[in-house]
Amino acid sequence: MYEAEPMLINFQNLRACLRRRHSTLLPIVLWAGVMLTVFPAFGQGSLPERPDPAAIAAHVREALARDRVPGASVAVIWEDEVLLLDGFGMDGDDQPVTPDTGFRLGSMSKAFTALAVMRAVEAGVLSLDATVQSVLTDFTLADPEAAGQITLRQLLAQTSGIPRTAPRGAVDAPLAAHVAALARAEPAARPGERHIYASPNYLVAARMLEVAEGRPFADLLRDTALIPLGLTDTHVAAADGHLAPGHRYWFGFPFPAELPEEPGRLATASLISSAADMARFLRFQLGEGSWEGQRLLSPAAMAEMHQGTVEGDGFRYAMGWRDGRIAGTRALHHGGILPDFRGKMILLPDLGAAVVVLTNASTLMPLPAQPTSHLLADEIAGYLAGEPLASGTLSFGTVVLAVWAGLALLLASQVRSLWSRPSETVGARRRLSGPILDLAVAASLVAGPPLLIGLSWPDLWAGSPDLVIWSGLMVCLVSGFGVLELWRFFSQRRNDQKSVSK
Repeated sequence: MYEAEPMLINFQNLRACLRRRHSTLLPIVLWAGVMLTVFPAFGQGSLPERPDPAAIAAHVREALARDRVPGASVAVIWEDEVLLLDGFGMDGDDQPVTPDTGFRLGSMSKAFTALAVMRAVEAGVLSLDATVQSVLTDFTLADPEAAGQITLRQLLAQTSGIPRTAPRGAVDAPLAAHVAALARAEPAARPGERHIYASPNYLVAARMLEVAEGRPFADLLRDTALIPLGLTDTHVAAADGHLAPGHRYWFGFPFPAELPEEPGRLATASLISSAADMARFLRFQLGEGSWEGQRLLSPAAMAEMHQGTVEGDGFRYAMGWRDGRIAGTRALHHGGILPDFRGKMILLPDLGAAVVVLTNASTLMPLPAQPTSHLLADEIAGYLAGEPLASGTLSFGTVVLAVWAGLALLLASQVRSLWSRPSETVGARRRLSGPILDLAVAASLVAGPPLLIGLSWPDLWAGSPDLVIWSGLMVCLVSGFGVLELWRFFSQRRNDQKSVSK
């Protein structure tokens, strides 16, 4: 692991530089500070004696209207009973959302994959401590030695060292192709060293199950998880049932999005389910491995699947679940984020309670606010644990509009700078430093977002096309300034040399 050298800055020179010429850099710095700041907004509420489903439903409606979310479906479990199961708003086909409406689950799919894998482990088909290469003999990474040490347990706990930004196959590639693409992945840590959340971990685990059983993972998931739990509205492909399109936010407002299906990423992102089916799934997860008289997992296996083992960001990662606390109560939770759907599920095992919120709108723009689905799920879980039912952070919709207002100001600043920047040369060193800094800023705008967000530009285009368009305009403007000033500088230099020669 490398540590950055401390950056030594001459603040007097920096201030002078910003004052005399860099409207290019100053607004970017200022707005970055705004985006990284979270402003608390505290609501009012009263402690409930018991959860009130009408109050929860009213809170959901208020949040959806505030954040401009087209539709959502919510299930709340209390003492092993369904306290609330309802749909809100409209789907992408102009139909009312119901408890049976399908939503893509995103990374909540991992909990289903973990269940299927744990059933295979208890059946003796797989072993948690077996290496990947004992099942997938051709599996490798850019570091073959590290690849040979990775175990199934490390995959499920996200401690394999596989990087979050690992290569993957094409959108329509099968599971095997996604796993094969990892041969180009440079490990981010040694196996077992630390937690690194990386979806490819679950693709490799699913491929191990597929090869060990000799059947496609989709069939195995149906047979070992979906059918035994009676999840009739949960599908491995959109063709198996109706799925209305989700929505992407364009400049803060949602529009329907028809995005391609990714069958090879079923194990980690593309499972489809409804709030009604998720209620059944969560009730099973609150139990000890049996469902309607059928034993699916032993109590010990259920406990192991839910037990956090490695520290993450405010939680310990288990197997398809994050193990943390909400309102002082133990909470097992996991969210799912796709370009067009978002959702979050939470178990409160000590209370026999759970909640899932599914929404049909998303953006991959990094924001200093939780998405509506995640914020609502946390607020409802806190309410079930005895906290007031009130919004605890600045709303997602408000932050989106504020961010786009700031980004529009940055663009306006760049256009103004284009017309107001003097064209005359004012000294070789000063003139050359300006365009060099312009080009450096343009390069950082190209390279920075994928590194900071952990998504490639094609992924960003799928999830936030408005942000990609804005970034492209900024790069063109800033680099255009730099190239123009370089041309002016060298033209003036040639003219000066001609004058001297005469």
